[in-house]
Amino acid sequence: MVAQDFTQDNNNNNSSDISDCALEKFRELIRSDPFLNRFVYDEILLRVFLRFGAGDMDKSIRRLSNYVNRSNKITYSNRVEQDKKVKKAFHSNILEITRNRETNHAVVIIRVRHWNPKEITTAESFQLIATLPIMLEQLLHCNGIQIIIDASGLSFRHIYSFGITPLINFARLLFSCLPMRIRQIHFIHTNSVANWALKMVEPFLDAKMRDRIIFYGNDLTTLHKHIPKDSLPSELGGTLIDRFTPDDYVNLYNEIDPVINNIYSKFTKIQDF
Repeated sequence: MVAQDFTQDNNNNNSSDISDCALEKFRELIRSDPFLNRFVYDEILLRVFLRFGAGDMDKSIRRLSNYVNRSNKITYSNRVEQDKKVKKAFHSNILEITRNRETNHAVVIIRVRHWNPKEITTAESFQLIATLPIMLEQLLHCNGIQIIIDASGLSFRHIYSFGITPLINFARLLFSCLPMRIRQIHFIHTNSVANWALKMVEPFLDAKMRDRIIFYGNDLTTLHKHIPKDSLPSELGGTLIDRFTPDDYVNLYNEIDPVINNIYSKFTKIQDF
């Protein structure tokens, strides 16, 4: 599937609608910040943060500061090897991206059952999620994100392999650091392990985020009230036809490699999570 075909009706919403004047003002704020001015930023990344703030420069700066601070604490010991594993994750069908055609929100589907924690470790998971906003910007130019986490197959093996502290940091990265407006998180096919994991993370979420998390069993009727069937694959009771393939994701990942390299090589790596 060609990304341009999927986004042609939304071209006026992408990061190019950020004026050069706004971009320069954002850079000036960064230069005046004693922490943020230590790093080099790709223009695409800055435009994504500006769009997140929707005109509120202070909001964009706060989120960028959180993002850099969190990225600054991740160690990427072998980025080439991690890149291979991230691409393998795409081919493993762990993640799928589509669009809610009614609201123009991105829909990100995460399939836990396809995740082998021995192959896709904590580091690769963070790398994949950290680059998600840029991928969404390039693919969909959306105005928000709805996440579906298919918890079928989730076991304590996944939790133990990931680790409790990284799980909490993962939630912090998702909710407080990434330049994404998370509208809802839908947990489907949940089990006792998923319930336990949420209880571990819940104290670190603000009330607004907690209210946006919805748990389901195997009945997806309510899910279809939030996301139309024509925006969902058949496995979720949907009728979506045009879908990105794993090769589409890998090709895009390769295309935005300079931006990704900026994230991982320009920020000082201090310690692992």
